Amino acid sequence: MLSVVLQTTVKLAEILMQIFKEVVVTINEALRLIAGVMILLSLFLAVNYSQNWLWFTGFIAVNLIQSSFTKWCLMMTILKKVGLKSRA
Repeated sequence: MLSVVLQTTVKLAEILMQIFKEVVVTINEALRLIAGVMILLSLFLAVNYSQNWLWFTGFIAVNLIQSSFTKWCLMMTILKKVGLKSRA
């Protein structure tokens, strides 16, 4: 079960990166898209498999809140390293 979820997540990440590279997407746009997709994915998993997936939803929320105060987000660092730009 978990391996299927991980494989699906990896495939989704690959598809998103292809879209990001084909369309001019800034780091902020990509971050919002990734956060939204991950929240929807965790809610889907919570409804269909286990409510423990709601912990992941909470983790995403806490990370978004802390990044608003600290101005640092791990995903933004990762997106910079894969080549996305701060400005279009």
